Amino acid sequence: MKIAFVSLMRGANWGGSEELWSKTALRALSEGHKVETLTYGWDPLSPRLLKLREAGVSTKFYYGESTALLDRIAVKLRVKKRKIEMLPSVEADVCIISNGSIWDFIRLRPVTDHILATGQPYIILAHNTLDYGDILDEQQREYAIRVLEKAARVLFVSERNWRGAERQLAHPIRGAQVVANPVNIRKAFIKPFPTSERLLMASVGSLDCSFKGQDLMLEALNGAAWKERDFLLRIYGTGPHTQYLHHLIASYGLQGKVTLEGHVSDVDGIWEASQALVLSSVTEGVPMVVVEAMLSGRAVVGTDVGAVDLYVKEGETGFLVPVAKAKYLAEGLEKLWNSRARLKEMGEHAFKHAIAITDATPEENFLNIIKASQQV
Repeated sequence: MKIAFVSLMRGANWGGSEELWSKTALRALSEGHKVETLTYGWDPLSPRLLKLREAGVSTKFYYGESTALLDRIAVKLRVKKRKIEMLPSVEADVCIISNGSIWDFIRLRPVTDHILATGQPYIILAHNTLDYGDILDEQQREYAIRVLEKAARVLFVSERNWRGAERQLAHPIRGAQVVANPVNIRKAFIKPFPTSERLLMASVGSLDCSFKGQDLMLEALNGAAWKERDFLLRIYGTGPHTQYLHHLIASYGLQGKVTLEGHVSDVDGIWEASQALVLSSVTEGVPMVVVEAMLSGRAVVGTDVGAVDLYVKEGETGFLVPVAKAKYLAEGLEKLWNSRARLKEMGEHAFKHAIAITDATPEENFLNIIKASQQV
């Protein structure tokens, strides 16, 4: 079987939305299937994509619009095509179109149309739906309905994302399914709890405040009470707002209490050094960091986005923040501070709850859906 994974993620050269399809690609290779990818041509390419190539995946690329004046003139005069329309051939029995956010397949319509033109079965995979807004115009809506209804499968990583997409579309998405993301910890077990009088918190994710809300989290820590408290918040990740967050930490006088750690590949090491996760996201699907933290035996303070409410049980596995605003994050963090003596116990509850509801073989299950799509 020939499988093509098409990623429409353009925010960075790698992200959480790339984990499911890339690990499933490796699974497919191990079973003897032929695999190719079509992704944005980042410079440099992600090391993860290079590893896929080394494993035997045929990697192909599409590109954004050229900003060069001569190229723009040539396109306007129809002497040459737009770069986004200069696409390599895709040869596969099934194509998986992976969307970081549900409507990426509209925003990158030339790529979507290129896949649809093959006439082969295709799967739409969506990793996020904004809770509010993101409303389609009439032309976009008609196109989206047509693409979704012709898909062999439409997959979401959380039911809330599925229902949110239906609301934005004002149309049912029949036959959709919920699939699970993989996690990046080596093994699910309750890690030894750091014995420190200092409250040790971690935030993990792309440093993009528009989605991950780290600025709201810092504002929540800018209260008079926190100035006197002994805590350390390590923020892990890279992204477009790195320098801004440096400035904000200094502006709030949080130096020494909040640190930017950059990208860390050893996810287990994060939880070995932390007592709790703080998730300040404005929007999510199923944030892998929540699952990874809980499967490491750590409590979570998290905003009520995506499937976070399935994992965070108030006062038992953590604290659920109803709205991604600094005021409510401050209330959640206050509960965390007042529960310091219970964090080890809460982490144990978090582990038991997460292990019971988390798919242990997401790549295998996703590959089975791909195989079955040929029969649709």
